[in-house]
Amino acid sequence: MESSVSQAGSARETPPARTATPRFSVLTPIYKTTAYVGQAIESLLAQTRDDWELLIVDNACPEGGAEAVRPFLHDPRVRMSQRTDNDGVSVARNELLEHARGEYVVQLDSDDWLEPDYLATVAEAFEADRRVGIVAPNAARYLDDTAQFAEQTTFELCDAPRVDDDRRTIERLLRVNYVPPPFSVRRDALEACGGWSREHEGIEDLALLCDILGRGWTMRTIWRPICVYRVRSQSTAFDETGTERPEIRALRERYLASLLRSGELTPGARRQARTSLTRSRLRAAVVAGDVPAARRALWGAVLRHPSPAVIATALAHTVAPDATARFLSSR
Repeated sequence: MESSVSQAGSARETPPARTATPRFSVLTPIYKTTAYVGQAIESLLAQTRDDWELLIVDNACPEGGAEAVRPFLHDPRVRMSQRTDNDGVSVARNELLEHARGEYVVQLDSDDWLEPDYLATVAEAFEADRRVGIVAPNAARYLDDTAQFAEQTTFELCDAPRVDDDRRTIERLLRVNYVPPPFSVRRDALEACGGWSREHEGIEDLALLCDILGRGWTMRTIWRPICVYRVRSQSTAFDETGTERPEIRALRERYLASLLRSGELTPGARRQARTSLTRSRLRAAVVAGDVPAARRALWGAVLRHPSPAVIATALAHTVAPDATARFLSSR
């Protein structure tokens, strides 16, 4: 971290003393989100547990993140640094990780926030089983443009599995990444895989989750929403309907292709990676509206990977190409 911001007090009640070894380290880069970061910090201050530290980095934010955070720096658990260049969120998080002291690491984006019992609930899940490397809570979805909560939570929108199955977690994530950004990881698991991958910037969350799980750790989901994921029209990953942006889909396709080349997946995960990659490419062709090209791609996929899903998509497109395009564009 390139330079620190001096602490500044404010007229608030006396905060807890900085603990020698906080159980949680919360990592939060700021970039073009100064209007929201205060709510994220307030949600930490409202936690039922106080054994946490918050590490924030102003990731070369053009509007200046320091002033938005300064009112909170009276609390010794809140520390801030600044970067002169923005090298991506993965680099920023990894720099924060170098200074983290907690056993558990919370990835809190600066425009999201936590419910008061987030840390307590996550700690319980980690402490119940030493094999758990990831705790993935459900998140309510707040639509920033309308200032309303969506009817569906993140898990509901992504049709997340109701029951954890350690043998199929990677396979399920490769179908759709249903884990919202405010997830937590065991620090040992995070450091074992070198933190967030700059190579996979844009889908670094999915790559991190799969890397940790591929090393033998397990993941526990919490279906009760204990955090809030803010959906913004300026989001780099999803639009206001929750649909993945084309550039992120392209990154995910390259990642799936690299996993298939690696030969490190289980047979089930390999099948899912191949199916997900095929479906993603077919969806792009169908949605583009080039019916002949889409038809050739679909039936070529049937010959190469004759899964029920691919066959059903090919048949549907043959009978009703427009309806199939509308359906795939909404997935």
